[in-house]
Amino acid sequence: MNNNSVEKKEKSIKYLLVVISIIIILLWASLYYVQNQNIKTVYKTIELNGRLYLELVNDIIQSNLYSQDVIETLFFERAEMLIHLVMEDHSTLISDSLRQKMLIHHICVIDTLGNLMSSLPKGCTQEVSIDQLPKTEEFVLLELEDNPEAVYIVSFRNEKWFVASIKKEDYFSLLKPIQLSTIFSQLSQEISTVSESIETLPQIRYLVIQDSRGIIAATENVHRMQKISSDAFLSSNLESETIASRETSFENKKVLEIVRPFSLEDSESILLRLGVSVDRIESLKRNRTLLFIIYSIIFSGVLILEYLFYRNHIKINRITESLQKAEYMAGIGELGREVAHEIKNPLNAISMILQRIRDEAIPDKEGELQKWLSVSFDEIERLNGIAERFLDYSRPIILKIKKVNVDDFIGTIVEIFDQEYKNKNIHIQIKGNKNLFWYFDIDALTQVLINIIKNSVESFLPEQENMKIQIEFFEKDKEMTIMIVDNGSGISLDKRKKVWDLYFSTKERGNGLGLPISRKIIKAHQGEIYIKPSTQNGTEIIIRLPKSEAE
Repeated sequence: MNNNSVEKKEKSIKYLLVVISIIIILLWASLYYVQNQNIKTVYKTIELNGRLYLELVNDIIQSNLYSQDVIETLFFERAEMLIHLVMEDHSTLISDSLRQKMLIHHICVIDTLGNLMSSLPKGCTQEVSIDQLPKTEEFVLLELEDNPEAVYIVSFRNEKWFVASIKKEDYFSLLKPIQLSTIFSQLSQEISTVSESIETLPQIRYLVIQDSRGIIAATENVHRMQKISSDAFLSSNLESETIASRETSFENKKVLEIVRPFSLEDSESILLRLGVSVDRIESLKRNRTLLFIIYSIIFSGVLILEYLFYRNHIKINRITESLQKAEYMAGIGELGREVAHEIKNPLNAISMILQRIRDEAIPDKEGELQKWLSVSFDEIERLNGIAERFLDYSRPIILKIKKVNVDDFIGTIVEIFDQEYKNKNIHIQIKGNKNLFWYFDIDALTQVLINIIKNSVESFLPEQENMKIQIEFFEKDKEMTIMIVDNGSGISLDKRKKVWDLYFSTKERGNGLGLPISRKIIKAHQGEIYIKPSTQNGTEIIIRLPKSEAE
């Protein structure tokens, strides 16, 4: 399998895993969004039901207050009608039958001396004293301390008092006297019962009627509430006369409080406050958090597994590729050694023959023969060098580790190129600790540095000015680093990936063995060598050598 097909397969897997990761992230985000929308929907439903409750409370209170007036008037009319029947001496039997149907306890006629002149039913005892009775023809409603169990309607006509009484229990059953707290308590209890019996309805925590002075009426569990004047939310809604809601706390629990202005006849503005349980929302939030954690763990696990799969897949491919390449190169190396060995023998023979021709041949007046012989010798030498370098690459490297002063070592190598630096006007600088010693093979590392410095020298363009090469060395984290930086023409990114391949060269007459051999030597030292762009638009080669076991 060639490199292109391997790279395409790796890219395909990489893109597939990226797509799966995006789908997982979108799924996670969708689930979180759905949970949030569900909570918002439930919250809006609770708020809507709370507003409906408040409207129901308002309507019921208003209608009950109105019915009190109606029923009170009806009681007056009944008592007045019966008194008129008694005054006109209608049939006692008919009057008494009507009295019973109208829930009138008794009717009596009393003169100014306090004597009982007549009564319905017959034999009824006089329950009131004339001192307590007003002398007015208008019908008057009385509640007497002497007889708190009854309510009286009295009229004084023709020097007689006509008195009708009704038992309070009958009066209340007919009138249903809706003192605000009584109505409120019953109403809140009924609503709470309904909300508890239907799970989808929110539970009522409290109901309160409150004015600027304090609580007028409330459910039994309310003992104290914040004053309207000290609460900006309540004050603003009392003034704006709008229904509003907020989250607050009651008995150390979160509630949704909905408030509505409410007014009674001849009284100042009042607030209806309804506290609705948000336990269901809190439960949904807890579930959302739990699901969020679970989904996060699952999705993170899937993403980690994806990453591990991709990394191991790439690692296995790299190992497989390296093994195949190593096997291939081993075969090539073996074949190359044989070919190089076989080439060297004919080359030596050809070189010797040409040497003899040059020494024994008749002198060439034009120098043509000498010219071609020189070219032949040069080409033979070049072929011989290629064969030697190939043999060097194919042979196993046996290191001879010695303790070396790094500054002296690099200075010696730089001196090799001294004349070339001067001819090309190249400025070279060496930076480092002059007392730094390290263990390595001098001959092997000399070959590496000569090859790299030679490449730097050849990277400068003919017309280029201010040519520089900087060699810096230092120790850090138990490693020695050698950096060779130039401001030459540099190496492009696509070529930078191939410079370590055999026979790849950026030079016209290069053989492509220099850098592969250099990397092989550095790896034999358990080190690493790599190339990166220089900040000076040239090339930067970095060599790292760990401390040797000989130290």
